[in-house]
Amino acid sequence: MTTIVAQIVAYPFVEYAVHRGLHAYSNEQHKAHHHERTPEGAIALVILGVLGITMPGIAIGFAAYLYVHRCAHNHPTQFPALTAHHLAHHRVAGTNFGVTTVLVDRLFGTTCPAAAPVR
Repeated sequence: MTTIVAQIVAYPFVEYAVHRGLHAYSNEQHKAHHHERTPEGAIALVILGVLGITMPGIAIGFAAYLYVHRCAHNHPTQFPALTAHHLAHHRVAGTNFGVTTVLVDRLFGTTCPAAAPVR
């Protein structure tokens, strides 16, 4: 149980590192992801299945990411502050890599100041 809690606590840092790393590795490919409305699909289900078996706490965080990301694009009033944070990421390169929390961006100084909550 302690391991699962530790993974859940670590997840926002994993999410941030992966998202920021994708921008550094292939910004063009990541831009294509930004133009897709629902990038989750079958690949996400496979990732969730593998993580659920190997790292269940990370799987819980990834499931939260999928939900918040979908809401940000399709139901923006569900999580107004997180939606504003994420949508500013689409407008201002190099900012707001966190989707499920703004904490890690604040810690690493990558928060976009223009992120106002969606109403």
